Amino acid sequence: MIFNSPYPTPEIPGDNLTKFVFKQAKKSVFGTRPDTPVFIDAASGESISFTETEDMTYKLAAGMQKILGIKPGMTVGVYSTNDVYALPMFYSTALIGGILVPTFPQAPVEVLAHRLRMSPPHCMFTTYSLLPIVREAIKLADCPIPENRIVLIRGGGGPKEDIGKMYKITDLMINEECEPYELNTVEESKNAVLVIPHTSGSTGKPKGMVIPHHSFISLCTCELKRDKYLSSIKDPKDLEPRSVLFTLFQTQAYGLYFSAVENVCRGLTTVEGKMFDIQNVLRLVEEYRAVEIRGIPKIYYDWIDNWEDLKHYDISSLKGMYSTGIIFAPQMKRRLEELTGVLVSSEYGTSETMGVARNVSFDKKDYCVGTLYTGIQLKVIDKNGKILGPNNIGEVCVKTLTEMHDYLMPPQDNDGKVTNKPIRDEDGFFYTGDMGEITEDGLLCIYERVKDTIQGENGFVFPSVIENKMQAHPSIDDVVILGVDVPSKDGKGVKQAARAFIVPPTAITNSSDEEKETYLKDLIEWANKDSPKSERLDGGAQLIDPLPIPRGDKGRHLIVRMRYLADYKPEEPIVASMISPLPGLEL
Repeated sequence: MIFNSPYPTPEIPGDNLTKFVFKQAKKSVFGTRPDTPVFIDAASGESISFTETEDMTYKLAAGMQKILGIKPGMTVGVYSTNDVYALPMFYSTALIGGILVPTFPQAPVEVLAHRLRMSPPHCMFTTYSLLPIVREAIKLADCPIPENRIVLIRGGGGPKEDIGKMYKITDLMINEECEPYELNTVEESKNAVLVIPHTSGSTGKPKGMVIPHHSFISLCTCELKRDKYLSSIKDPKDLEPRSVLFTLFQTQAYGLYFSAVENVCRGLTTVEGKMFDIQNVLRLVEEYRAVEIRGIPKIYYDWIDNWEDLKHYDISSLKGMYSTGIIFAPQMKRRLEELTGVLVSSEYGTSETMGVARNVSFDKKDYCVGTLYTGIQLKVIDKNGKILGPNNIGEVCVKTLTEMHDYLMPPQDNDGKVTNKPIRDEDGFFYTGDMGEITEDGLLCIYERVKDTIQGENGFVFPSVIENKMQAHPSIDDVVILGVDVPSKDGKGVKQAARAFIVPPTAITNSSDEEKETYLKDLIEWANKDSPKSERLDGGAQLIDPLPIPRGDKGRHLIVRMRYLADYKPEEPIVASMISPLPGLEL
């Protein structure tokens, strides 16, 4: 059965993204109050108004054309944190038909070099502090970017002999006319590439996604149509300026681009907060009177864990909180709503498709991510590609107005091997790689990644569901669930079963082996008590050291596999150091 969005599908215009966004923004509060900030960099306190954004965009576009020689189809690299120049850089590149290729600044030099090889840029925007990494990456990639096509966003005050012929970004903002890249039809905007972000998913292997102008225009058009349909926004020009606090995208340019572009069209100010720092997030909510928070579950978990120390912050302006990225544990979601009195919504989508569903009704069904976005078609299939009916679990496949063209590199599986599976089926439905189901009334539930789902003797076992349950136990600091091979009940071969890799409290770490074994036995008994077969730890449990990345990061499963499963041997190791496992318990 194929499900369709309950919202009317709008007509998507053919246009250049920058021209489209500026036209839509002028219909909002930015049209009547153009000095309203479109973006606030909370770290520095700097902001940029709509007037400044538009002015910088056209001046920078002219300089990129006339000084750097950017022509339609040329790539423009960015290796920098987001600041007030982030949106003008994006808009100006789009305006003249360039293709932006962003890399987050925590990425090591090898990752940057890999992206330079995959998408060689005509010019590179960076900061003076990151310049040594950029230069080394250019050498590693054998990518011929001359120094006079490296543009410094920040820190242009270094020694002249070091900077040489480099431009500062302000040098490129010239008072001359640019030549906009005209896209007048839907077909033209579908074929014009806008940005090539990279995602490593859960394998750690970067793959570029080819995103056209049409995807971003569709995102904004659908959101505006949906707002009107839900009557959540009246005449945008009658609204007071409002702020939306983003906590996820401080170093993730692609996330900032599509989220901030959507906000500009809707007349909302984007405030960028520090990732993973809940105290900073709440301070910004209080300071900027934010009406929404959007972030990954990690910040919300920290808020719950430290509620008594944080409840003095004024959050009365908040109208909603949105959880993005990975699955938000249902019991934690309900607890946060109880503590704050603010509704928490789950949003589901992928980097490749953008948004798929949002829990508008705040339904209490566990793992429900809500109704389908505008323009979405969805089906659930089994491993053979057969379409399943409502309330049957399988792989979720979607058709969206916002999805990418294709990957620059093919996806890889958990063993780091290239998969030959096409990204879409013969009917054009994109394989999301997520396991879920949809109810008769169109509520989508997402449980796990397909490649992380354990095929047990009695059906599917979802590690995330077990993890969310065990994270609530007071004697567990952290836990990751993976599938391991165990003897089948009939003694004929092996089966896959769930094993818990547990980070214990310090007291357990420092205890005797006998006490550790008792601790694990008690936890397994607790976890399996009254649990359905799909949530049992039939693969046992073992203790592990604290993980270097926080709860809520997709890379955790990869790290645990590489550290603790001896049979896991990827073709190209992502984590160099392997550590010996602590005492384990087999069943």
